[in-house]
Amino acid sequence: MNLTSKQILTLLISNFIVLQHASAWVLDKRCDDLGYGDLVRRGMAKALDMAQAAQDTLQALKDGTHNEAQMDLFEYMFSFAVEGNGNNRRLKMDEWERIVNTYTEVLKFAPVRQPDEDIPTTEVVIYCDYSRYIEGQSCSGKKKRNLACDKDTSLTNKINFVWRQCKSTVAMVPAMALTSSNGSRRFAQMDLCGWYLRFVSTSKKQFWSDISAKSILAKPLHEVFNARYLRSEMDASALLDHTILHELTHALSQDDTDDVGGMRSYGWRRSVEIGKTSKFWRNADNYAYFGLAARMISPRDGTSAARPNKDGSTSALTVASEQLL
Repeated sequence: MNLTSKQILTLLISNFIVLQHASAWVLDKRCDDLGYGDLVRRGMAKALDMAQAAQDTLQALKDGTHNEAQMDLFEYMFSFAVEGNGNNRRLKMDEWERIVNTYTEVLKFAPVRQPDEDIPTTEVVIYCDYSRYIEGQSCSGKKKRNLACDKDTSLTNKINFVWRQCKSTVAMVPAMALTSSNGSRRFAQMDLCGWYLRFVSTSKKQFWSDISAKSILAKPLHEVFNARYLRSEMDASALLDHTILHELTHALSQDDTDDVGGMRSYGWRRSVEIGKTSKFWRNADNYAYFGLAARMISPRDGTSAARPNKDGSTSALTVASEQLL
């Protein structure tokens, strides 16, 4: 095909625009140094797979090719986006559009960029420790005990309780990760907490696929996650892949999610309650649980299918529940 100079220029400009807006994710070099690199890579792959399962489920709901379990799941997590009852349930398409766009943007993080390359502002960097910080000073050089300068972004952070606990390898607090989207002018940053990486790396159950549908525990996988936070089988299934998906929705440069109720934003049952109100459509755990459950309903690699129930328990997915509505 012969192109004119004008067509070639147009093509080059178009390709430049695409490259400028391409997303990806970067694993900080320290993750490999600490021995967590492969764990995080697997967790990221599984988190993106959950996002894909969520998007596939949302498309099936739009196309009318869904089953009862998928519609029930959508109503549990996003009931504000459903009208009607029973077999007459319908999607509110404007709400559906906002929800599906969140997963579309998350899936753009799928490409991997090497840490020694320039990092565009549309990407997310995953860290496994806090070695990039200069503690005790701002990035302008001001000495202050409760400040830390991030050498990667030249942004000054406050050293508060959550910051210290996430940095620690022994803290064992409910904060598993912290993410800053940093807006549209800087790349996003995801910190996987030191204690959480240490715990997950030594656990036999790191991802949902490590737990068969028949053996999901109704109790927490670790005593630190007490009844205040984990009360159901779905909570016991929310492992590293769920955590990373939750954080990826925070990392979006536009329309990033939030933890809308502070410490009361987490867990399956609270997500069900939050999902009743459209003003809370940006709660991160709702998106993470929807992705997790979407993959449970439509598993890969021979894993037994399961469906979540409204109370957070799970049931084997029967033929009856697989029928189209």
